[in-house]
Amino acid sequence: MFGHEACGTVVEAGEGTPLEEGERVVVSLVRSCGACARCREGAPALCSARFRLDETSPIRLADGRRAAQGMRCGAFAEEAVVHASQAVPVPDGVPDTSACLIACAVMTGYGAAVRDAGLAPGASLVVLGAGGVGLNAVQGAAVAGAGEVIAIDVSAAKLACLRRGGTLVVVGMPPSGELAAFDPGALAHDGKRIVGSKLGSARPAEDVPRIAALYREGRLRLDELVTATYPLDKINEAVAAMRRGEAIRNVILP
Repeated sequence: MFGHEACGTVVEAGEGTPLEEGERVVVSLVRSCGACARCREGAPALCSARFRLDETSPIRLADGRRAAQGMRCGAFAEEAVVHASQAVPVPDGVPDTSACLIACAVMTGYGAAVRDAGLAPGASLVVLGAGGVGLNAVQGAAVAGAGEVIAIDVSAAKLACLRRGGTLVVVGMPPSGELAAFDPGALAHDGKRIVGSKLGSARPAEDVPRIAALYREGRLRLDELVTATYPLDKINEAVAAMRRGEAIRNVILP
């Protein structure tokens, strides 16, 4: 799925929202109520509330039929309708083409390393898969003060890299029905942990300004994650290049 990482300007803000017209924001797929148990625990990515936008898509086709709002964003459009919790103001000094990546790839990889892995300063980390999310896990590990960070891409070594007492953080969404197998005896004997990570346990209201600040300080790279930019009428070429593994992130411009 694509179209869930966006940066744009607020055209119209709903009554009672903290957003203002003309404000530049990063738009993510994290839609949160701020009141449920998961939100109160500081896990908005796991919000259990249902929203009107979940029930009825704001997108209509030319014949009047409603189309699914891809990944709760549908950002491959001139305008997108999202819940206020999905839009977070982004400070000046971060280009739109780089800021949009904070919405998923950067928050997910950064959060998986900094938040979910529980990295202690000087700890070692192996990142399996050096794509858009994996590269940001590497960056997050560096920010967290990791000692040795190893990135592994297509390699048989991916099957054995977890030490005794280590933590495996599972990031990303495999196809439905895919199963993984492990030896529970070895898991217990070696004191290993398997941790699921949805969007790096993202907290957009905290993470967007934090990541933007790291970028402006020169401690986290965003510009280098953008392989190419395309106009909207070339979107099929951009997606095809991504599917062929030729890009970290291709960005669609209005």
